[in-house]
Amino acid sequence: MVHRLASELRPGVLDDLGLGAAIEWLGGDFLQKYNVPCWVDFTATESRMGSKSSTAVFRIVQEALTNISRHAQASSAFVEVWEEEETVFLRIRDDGVGITPEQSASITAYGLIGIRERVLGLKGTMVISGNPDTGTTLLIMIPFPPDGDLP
Repeated sequence: MVHRLASELRPGVLDDLGLGAAIEWLGGDFLQKYNVPCWVDFTATESRMGSKSSTAVFRIVQEALTNISRHAQASSAFVEVWEEEETVFLRIRDDGVGITPEQSASITAYGLIGIRERVLGLKGTMVISGNPDTGTTLLIMIPFPPDGDLP
């Protein structure tokens, strides 16, 4: 039980493989579970993120993919993580039915609420947009603090 709880707090795959490989693993797991390809493009500098933020970013991607599997009716998903200047960007998108503004603002959208809380905890911002023709895109921007590592 202690091992399971520790794993839920910080998945071992993060310690064993690093954030980029852990997100690749999530993409592969997504394909295995849902038969939906998930492409991952990770070019951010992991060493600048710190362990708490790596866990938060991992959980954000994990929850976003869970939302895609439950609601999007997508045939593919994409995860991109990169940095520009002093900001880490995450873009998670699918080619599904597209989220509506009402759905994204719903007080029962627990997955999105959890993502928002994690993003705010990293002093970041997020924008979610949906279109029935092109699916849903979640764009997250997290600033690096002056000392270089995310909290």
